[in-house]
Order: sequence, then C-alpha cells, then structure tokens
Amino acid sequence: MIHSKLNKTITLGLTGLGLAAGTASAATALIDIASSAVVTDPAGDGKYWNTIGQADGALDHSITNMVDSANVATGFNLAIDVTNIDSGGVSGAGFGGTGVNGPSGADPFDEANVITDGIFNNNAGNGTAVFSFTGLAASSSYNFSAIGGRETNGDDGAIIILDAATSFLGNSAITTEVNYSLLNDGTVRDFSVTSNGSGEIFFEFRKASTGDTDGSATINGLSIEGAVVPEPSSTALIGLGGLALILRRRR
Repeated sequence: MIHSKLNKTITLGLTGLGLAAGTASAATALIDIASSAVVTDPAGDGKYWNTIGQADGALDHSITNMVDSANVATGFNLAIDVTNIDSGGVSGAGFGGTGVNGPSGADPFDEANVITDGIFNNNAGNGTAVFSFTGLAASSSYNFSAIGGRETNGDDGAIIILDAATSFLGNSAITTEVNYSLLNDGTVRDFSVTSNGSGEIFFEFRKASTGDTDGSATINGLSIEGAVVPEPSSTALIGLGGLALILRRRR
C-alpha cells in the first residue's frame, strides 16, 4: 500500500514538473538593418525593434537575445558576415544610408527609419552578406519577411538559403539552393525556412542579376517569427525540491 501511494506521488510529481517546465511559445522579432538612422523604441505603432549595423559609428554585425515586438527576450541571435563587402573589401557594397531611402512597405515595414538605410550591393559576381540565425528551436519552421528598395539606381536582390554559414555564392557545399527574389519596389518578401538540428538558419543576400553592376540591390529590414526555446521555470525547480523531500520522508 505504501509503495502504491509512493508511486502515485512520484507520478503526480513528475507530471507536475512537465507542466511547470514550460511549453514552447512563438515570438516575432523585428530587425532594422541600419547604417545611420535607427528606429526609436518603441516605434510609432508601439512595436520594438532590434538594430544591427553601424548606426552607432562602429561596425556591429551581431545581436544576441533579440527582443520581440513587445520587448520580451526571445533567445534568437543574429550575426551578419559582410567580410567581402565591408569597407576595405569589395567596392560598391556594404552598409549604406545616403541615397537609399527605399519605398515604404506593409506593416511593420512602414517605419521611416527602417527603409532609410540597409545593406546594399552592386557586385553581381562576388559581393554577398551572410545572415546566421542561432538560438532557435531545432528542426522547426520559421517565417521570415524582408523588405528591400532604393530610391535611385536600385536593382533587385536575392535571398539564398544556405546549408552553413561558410557556404555561399554557389559553393558546392550547398546541397539544395533555394532562391527568393527581393524586389527593389518595397514589396515585402515572405518565406519560410526550417532550422537545422542545432537550431540554426543561414542565408545570404546578394544582387539578383549576374554580371550587372549598374544599380544596387538593398535589404533594409527583416522579421523572424517562430518558436522560442523554453527554459525550465522556477516552479519546476521548486517541484524538484518538493519531490526529493517526499522521497526522503517515505524511506
């Protein structure tokens, strides 16, 4: 009888721990790619943004633990590798603001400072920026939205899904190349990508037309929506302590 009660207590305790540990929830993080103009948080519509770029006067190509549009931490991380289009690298590409002033897009990309600047590229052959998202749930689908555009001398861009952060520009390591166009007219491009087993997603941005250096492709802003990796709650830790005490008393 005692063993029966003990087993029942343990079962209930473990069930409670499972509930207390938390379940995965979805979040949307907004990203302003900026060289000079930054969205003031919260924006006019009350949403919060994450800024990546050199708007602060220094090259800052990574964000850790991005916040969602309600200013709640997501655990999402982003790093942008612009090694071959940065200052000192390939000419005619990089973070830029002057002359960009892309067209306004659909909500939330109607914020003026989001479309003012971004990463631009007029090198069709070798200029690229690689985006690496980490801290995501493993093997889970994430929805992205992107906006691009330049007021004058603009051109269409391309977003290419990668297998790894180091495989870009048609590298043979890319087993399945998925290409999404990013038009210069402010049309918001929506696409979905499934994270790998380590909770990572990689893609590159470059100019769509091959061999054409007349005009620049620009990516001004991004959003990512998907599962947040849950953390064990304090309630679960308390439950563990209580279960240990019960087991000790039953001995």
